[in-house]
Amino acid sequence: RRIAKQVGERRGKDGVTAESLEDMRDLMLHLVTHYHKKYAELFPLGIVESSTRSLNWIVDMMKKGMQQHADKKKQAAPN
Repeated sequence: RRIAKQVGERRGKDGVTAESLEDMRDLMLHLVTHYHKKYAELFPLGIVESSTRSLNWIVDMMKKGMQQHADKKKQAAPN
């Protein structure tokens, strides 16, 4: 959790958007699904399901890290 949030915070500093993280997740899930369809014996459905849960969780944690960075930046800004 901590590492995923830290990565999200760093990516937020680099200007990466939450939408970009979601696009990355969708691309990775598309690849896993494609390989499942093509090589079902190597990529059983369980891998697709666990990959989906894992990638959703990772992206959610990264987005929280990005939000924490944005909140810190707002607090540090002069009023």
